[in-house]
Amino acid sequence: MDIKPLVYKLTVMENNKKPEFFMQVSTGSIDNIKPEFVLHAIYEKVVITYNPLAIQIHRQEVYAKKRRWNTHLSA
Repeated sequence: MDIKPLVYKLTVMENNKKPEFFMQVSTGSIDNIKPEFVLHAIYEKVVITYNPLAIQIHRQEVYAKKRRWNTHLSA
């Protein structure tokens, strides 16, 4: 599964000599990806064992995607 289209932003910073990730991901009824899945994929790519118990995830903000509906009403 290609998860790149579902990850809108990903930043990695160092905090107390540990990596700190900030990400914006798709969370909706159609396209949905959990931050845990993204982190697991990153750890797997760089060949580091992923331990979900060693990671804390904090949701800071939730965004809504605007949709345009082209509705034609006739009398």
